Amino acid sequence: MKNTTEITTTEKDLQAALKKNSLGRTIVYTLIVCVLAGLLVFCYFSVFSSNFYLRSFKGEYLVGVVDTSTYINTNNGDVLCVAKYAQIEDVQIEDTVFYAGNSGKGSGKVVSTHIAAGYITIDSGGQSKNIALSSVVGKVTANVAFWGYILWFFQSVAGVVVLNVLLCIVVVWHIILAATVETSKKGRELQRRLAKENRQQALHKKMLKNYNATGLDAETFEALAGSYDQNKQFIAGIAKRKDLSNAYKFLLQKVHEVYLVKQKLTQLDKTKITNCIELMATSKEFDADQEYMLTDLILRTNLVNFDNESFAAECKEFVLNSKSDESLLLFLTVLYVLVKNHKETRTQQIYEICDALDMKLTLKNAQQNPQELSNLSNYIKNIIKN
Repeated sequence: MKNTTEITTTEKDLQAALKKNSLGRTIVYTLIVCVLAGLLVFCYFSVFSSNFYLRSFKGEYLVGVVDTSTYINTNNGDVLCVAKYAQIEDVQIEDTVFYAGNSGKGSGKVVSTHIAAGYITIDSGGQSKNIALSSVVGKVTANVAFWGYILWFFQSVAGVVVLNVLLCIVVVWHIILAATVETSKKGRELQRRLAKENRQQALHKKMLKNYNATGLDAETFEALAGSYDQNKQFIAGIAKRKDLSNAYKFLLQKVHEVYLVKQKLTQLDKTKITNCIELMATSKEFDADQEYMLTDLILRTNLVNFDNESFAAECKEFVLNSKSDESLLLFLTVLYVLVKNHKETRTQQIYEICDALDMKLTLKNAQQNPQELSNLSNYIKNIIKN
């Protein structure tokens, strides 16, 4: 119970406990239960069935001894090896026999046989004793020291009691652990999170494994494999590693070269192009070449889906921070193409972006605003209205 209390104190300990509740832990738990159950069955048969003993590889019965009062030439803790007679009539004088019956258990040297009368007389430590033939288990062939304590335990009532208690403790411990860890509020929440992470990792590994089918190189595939924000971070890493002034254009060129000539696009191909288009829409150094390549890709996909949570905010930030009218015009040109494909799902987002553009133009009232900017903004709004 102490461990159960500790593992529910912190999320780290809880996570460690849940990880232990894996297939490996289940297998170990099952093995422990099977071993205890098997030993318990052996104990029951040994205690409540006559002439049921563990056997050696030679087929001899093995008997543990801890009380030598009814045994001859035997020390505490010995194991008696007992060979069963093929026929009870084979018992000979001077044989040391092991018996178990109504008169108890023990061993002794045969001093006389009375086969017709159904009994034999043995010498057990200086005392003569008549033993019924039906009680004779077999002939003692050897004594093995020490192991008798262990064997006797599993052939005694004490073994039955202890193994029953151990089996109950193991089962109850497993139930309590599952109840206090796996079904607790923290446990359920963490399990859902771990399951989600495992699914994402499995999906990610599957996508990386099959990236050759897309025709992209591994770096480009990885750059377009996550969410919008994750892909932006990956591009920043590419720019840093390769010392690129325009990593967006570098990535776009790779995607454009592969997909412009591909005859048939799969759903995975369209997803990659979609992720690339969305990244390019907020490129800080968008030029005419990027516009040309991006338009090609947009036309190749017909309909694409974008990250609804981040796209509008990123576009508004780009518009408000842009210092060049030319960059704004290029951006709106791409936005115009996007709107044509997405006006049903992007109405509110496009309005927000165009409102940001109107705000930008208002802030520049000291200068003459390029008419084409206002015209294009109004044209995009009209597309949405119609």
